[in-house]
Amino acid sequence: MTTFFNYCAIVILTATNNYAMAQLLNKAAPDYTNDTLAGNHAYQLLHIPAISNIKPGRKIVIAVIDDGFRLSHKALAAYIYSNPEEIPNNNIDDDRNGYIDDVSGWDMSDNDNNLTVPEGKEADLYHGTGIAGIIIKVIEKAYGNKTADYVRLLPVKVMADKSTRSYIENGYEGIDYALNNGADIICCAWSGGQFDREKHQSVFTRAQQKGVTIIGSAGNFYAQQVDPPASISSVYAIGAVDSNLVKIKSSNYNRKIDLVAFGDMVRAPHPLADNSYTFAQGTSSATALVSGCAGVLKIAKPQLSPFNLMSALKNTATPVDSLNRKYAGKLGAGLPDVTAAYVYIQAETGRGRFFNPQRTVGDIYIDKTSGKNNWQLNLAGGFKQIEFALRGSYPKLKNKLVFNSSQTYAVNAFPLQAVVKGGQVDMEWQGNLPDKSVVLSYTGIALDSATLYCSGTQALTADSGEITDGSGTANYSNDCDCKWQITVPKGKRVKLDFTQMDTQPNMDFVWVFTGTGTLQENILAKFSGQKHPPVIVSPFNQVLVWFVTDKQNTAGGWRLKYTATDEDAGVKTKAE
Repeated sequence: MTTFFNYCAIVILTATNNYAMAQLLNKAAPDYTNDTLAGNHAYQLLHIPAISNIKPGRKIVIAVIDDGFRLSHKALAAYIYSNPEEIPNNNIDDDRNGYIDDVSGWDMSDNDNNLTVPEGKEADLYHGTGIAGIIIKVIEKAYGNKTADYVRLLPVKVMADKSTRSYIENGYEGIDYALNNGADIICCAWSGGQFDREKHQSVFTRAQQKGVTIIGSAGNFYAQQVDPPASISSVYAIGAVDSNLVKIKSSNYNRKIDLVAFGDMVRAPHPLADNSYTFAQGTSSATALVSGCAGVLKIAKPQLSPFNLMSALKNTATPVDSLNRKYAGKLGAGLPDVTAAYVYIQAETGRGRFFNPQRTVGDIYIDKTSGKNNWQLNLAGGFKQIEFALRGSYPKLKNKLVFNSSQTYAVNAFPLQAVVKGGQVDMEWQGNLPDKSVVLSYTGIALDSATLYCSGTQALTADSGEITDGSGTANYSNDCDCKWQITVPKGKRVKLDFTQMDTQPNMDFVWVFTGTGTLQENILAKFSGQKHPPVIVSPFNQVLVWFVTDKQNTAGGWRLKYTATDEDAGVKTKAE
């Protein structure tokens, strides 16, 4: 069975509609052949250093799993991977990997070695060219005209030429191919679909064993979630912010997110022509930017494990929580600072200098080089607790760690997890500072107001009952996403009778669907505001009630009674 994945780019404006783009920006139509135009702000935000002291060695391989590629584009042509064990165009599987003439990657969906975008399909299969170009642009900012000495792009096409839908079709198969063909970093700038653990988990287990870094998009579904493959524990998840470091509306947010990057108007190549450019948006572009950052560090220090590589980016990132208090603790460590991360990986000691008291996840380095025995964490936003754990064991150290003057732990008997309530912590190291760093990891756990009164999906199977938003006499919360699945005996219908209705008009909604899913064709009703809803009788024995609220302004809430009935389906007034 083919698994489908949604693209994670919200808007891609191509060179063919540059006039519309200009109108949007209220500027003259941009010249898409000029590589120095606006749209480079995304790269500037990353503080990418100019690096000139790296001796060429084995070129690192960055695989891009995506829809298609214009390999001849001027932004990509110099970097395309070439399989040294495959003789081009001899129709023989020279390296015996199961793929004939896979000289520069493979098309997993069409099962051939043609990765190019079919003529006339550039408006549909644009994504991979842009993502690959963004990655390379980040690395070029660091290594300039020597970039081709250090890196190769392995394109893996996972959408059929004839596809009419913007879904990645063979994403996991593409990851597997990249693993088998020497990838060091794998960029998956897409998300969604069903992850089949039995079928696909082995791919990610092998990636861990091989020391391959996989970076995935958190998704563009406006939701507090991370979709696969980024949701998988060994994959690093990326969210998106704008130029003010504020989360873009569409970007998913969640504790699983590791980092964020620019997701608004990122300049990238487009497959229409070899010199065609466009602007990418969403968590796709953010994922490509972070993949490029990872590439810069991997080139500088090829022996970096995925954990150490991403730890460098996270422990030097610029926190964004103070600008995103509603999403505090759900946007990872923040925005990469590649200059700081580069210094971090070069230093075996002194990493404590990169500590930031507002970073919601990170490591505290305790050693003589820091000269510190006291640290304060002051996390921005609402946090219910901060969780601490030692990275490694220190059986010979008799020192103690004291949190807020009230919680004391021996370093040589530190628990698997120490929990300190709240988002402000004073921490003290008692005794002499060690010669070798003691590393204390921490994670801030945010308050989740969205699930304060209701969450997830509740299954209701009684013949009658009552449903409410759960807030009682208080107003309901922002960012609610709650469902109630009602199932009464077969042959019966479900009767819904609202006894209270008070939501923010035209913004916060109670949806009613027949069946078990939120499909357009199954909508029975949609209510908002204070007008009292009519009585609804469903056509079948199952009804799904869905409560969705936006990010601001709430109201008193709603309440309804449901019963199993033999009445005819339809909408009825109270008088009936």
